Amino acid sequence: MKQQNHDTTYKDFSLLSHFNILWKGKFHIVSFVLTFTVVSWFFSGKQEPEWIASIQVAAPDIEQYQELVDNVELYDFLYSSNNLNSPLKKGIESEALLKAFIENFNLLDNKLEFLSESVVFQDYLTHNNVDTSSQGELDLEWAEKITANLIESDLTSSTSYSLEVVSIESNISNLLLKDYIAYTQEATAQELTEEINTEINTLFKHEQSKYEYSKELQRSLIDIEINKAKVSYEITKKANVDLPYFSYSNDSIFNTNDGYKIYKAKIESLTNLKQDEIITPSMAEVVARLSFLNQHNALREDIKFQSFYPLAQIDDTSQLKNQKAFFIILGALFGLLSGVSFVYFRNSLK
Repeated sequence: MKQQNHDTTYKDFSLLSHFNILWKGKFHIVSFVLTFTVVSWFFSGKQEPEWIASIQVAAPDIEQYQELVDNVELYDFLYSSNNLNSPLKKGIESEALLKAFIENFNLLDNKLEFLSESVVFQDYLTHNNVDTSSQGELDLEWAEKITANLIESDLTSSTSYSLEVVSIESNISNLLLKDYIAYTQEATAQELTEEINTEINTLFKHEQSKYEYSKELQRSLIDIEINKAKVSYEITKKANVDLPYFSYSNDSIFNTNDGYKIYKAKIESLTNLKQDEIITPSMAEVVARLSFLNQHNALREDIKFQSFYPLAQIDDTSQLKNQKAFFIILGALFGLLSGVSFVYFRNSLK
């Protein structure tokens, strides 16, 4: 019981000693709090207000790229005839188009290239006499304020994103967002078109290779027939058999039933035969596919399509919440901690 009373008295004494230390140094603590609060207020006041323009987008409807689908489906029979899976359709699915658009929207190189070419951005720099000596750092700072963020929603299974541009002027945010959306849409369309055209060119090379192989095979078969006719010609010539005769025996690898005159004519005809004069059914199919690819060697240039669907118009720019009060409170707390630390340090030196 006495031990418990002793512990309680010790704790009360310890708390009282801390209170006395802080009370004696109260002016120092107040000075630190006031100093840091004033400094925070001063620097937060120098921050310019920021404005944000935004729009929500989702995957496009099929109507927005139906022409693209129709054009790509023209090549379906080429894949089915070669027992291949078409990679073209996967690249133009609704979610795939949106994904490609968002990736291009967030790509830093695209942002930097856009800002370097943007008339709106360059005019802003000129009219506000912005120092462009460090143009690269300036562009990078603005590029970081152009973002596409995934919107988490339990109400719908579809994926949607918020496209945003933040700047220190309300009209600049709006104009930059509109221009960059158009820039990204064009870049996405060009990228997809190049990928599809590359695949079409691959198909053409594949069919061309099959055609060349078929020609070589056909030429080899003709050469075999010529060589067999030559042997038959030599045999019948030496036997002086110039006319065909009837025979029940046909076991020999070289036919000698026809006269040497016929074999001579056969050799001359096969030797002078042009490759294109003999077309097998398999070669005819390859020729038909090559003819199609020669006529449709790329996507139609007039195809226009959207890679996203705007859920609303671009919102009017709104000012971001002022962080001034937050910085002042943070400064006051930091001043309080610094003041208390100083008082304890000063007391330890006594």
